[in-house]
Amino acid sequence: MNRLIKIAIWLGLVGLGLLLLVIASGVAHPNPLFNYGSVIGLLLLVFSIFFFVIGWMFDMKCEVKRKNWIGVAILLIAAVLFLYSFLN
Repeated sequence: MNRLIKIAIWLGLVGLGLLLLVIASGVAHPNPLFNYGSVIGLLLLVFSIFFFVIGWMFDMKCEVKRKNWIGVAILLIAAVLFLYSFLN
């Protein structure tokens, strides 16, 4: 697991935790916790996905450089399954 994946996991956990805090507190629109907490939580989740994609590309580059074609196939299949589940 490379460093970008670890950063993505931590960003995702913090973003998800922040969103769960906003949901559990039961606050609504005029409250600053809702306004800032939900936006920051969603941004952290978007950055997490961005870092996951960059980490995946570095893993793909490393597998191609090693000529590990089974690893390349596994990464491509995982990407297709992720995109299929994300878009449906």
